[in-house]
Amino acid sequence: MKLIFNILKSVVIAGIVLAYGCTDQKEQMNQIKRQMSEKYHLYMDQHVAFISVSLEKALLPLENSTDTKQILSSDLIKKIISNKSFKIIPSAIFQYELASVGNELVSIKQYNKIREHTIQLMKDSLNNQIRYMNRNVVNALVDTIINSFSDLFPLKYAYSYYKEQKDYAGTFLLFMESENENYCNDKNLIPGDCNWGYIFLAANGNSLFKFECVGSDSIQYNIGTFEDRADTLVCSFKKSYTYPEKYDPNTDVSISNPNEGDISSSGSFILKLQPCECMQYPFVIKYSNEEEPGISRLQTYVVKVASFKEQDDFIKSIKAIKVVSQMIKINQKN
Repeated sequence: MKLIFNILKSVVIAGIVLAYGCTDQKEQMNQIKRQMSEKYHLYMDQHVAFISVSLEKALLPLENSTDTKQILSSDLIKKIISNKSFKIIPSAIFQYELASVGNELVSIKQYNKIREHTIQLMKDSLNNQIRYMNRNVVNALVDTIINSFSDLFPLKYAYSYYKEQKDYAGTFLLFMESENENYCNDKNLIPGDCNWGYIFLAANGNSLFKFECVGSDSIQYNIGTFEDRADTLVCSFKKSYTYPEKYDPNTDVSISNPNEGDISSSGSFILKLQPCECMQYPFVIKYSNEEEPGISRLQTYVVKVASFKEQDDFIKSIKAIKVVSQMIKINQKN
């Protein structure tokens, strides 16, 4: 009798543990879905804007055509599909999926559920948000994107990549200088070798700032934290890590050792990423740069999520720098 009681007791306890486990997993999946909703604007709006504008411009000669087959077989549609900005959308969806999972620990079975949600979310949102009166054309473009996404990032590859990069989860942003007015127009970007760079917002609350300057004799990462204040992302940089940039005089190939650098506590500064009513650029930075004593110039930088390749290259470079790598890993916090 005692044996039966112990067996029943074990079964009840196991059931309770299992029930709690299921509850935790369900809440975890709900949290990831919430993050997907919250991050959609940041990651996907710029691509929706590209498709909408491309359809409006490229298909203007066919705007009165009701023959869907004629439109889908036209050289204008083929031109949109072959455009670089269209081809990177599947990678952007994968980047968005990874950012939504973040540093959560999920099984491949859970990731499969996330993938199902990603595909359905993309189908629904892209079909609803891409502006063009012929919905069959929009549906065809969306199907092309989804099929390419599934082919390029199959579940097993996606899960393997997620596990490898989980400790470095975060949002990778590209900033570029623009004219102070009409900063939503790409034509207003100011070309240059020293007026753009990256900001990495790590999942642990730390941040990195890297200003790109072609021909510089050193590489510098500013290190700090970030927080959300009334829809404005405030980045406070308090330290910097700098190492010399060296090149082989014969091949002009970099021979720099990224771990031959120094940490400095001088030159702290704050950047405010203010929300921008622009699909292509969700944030804008207005920065007062003192070029000479008493003389300052207001500079405007537009900010968007960088490409998946840029983020992948950045994380690989960060992993090679021990002191910086430790600062942005998810189990570290300043």
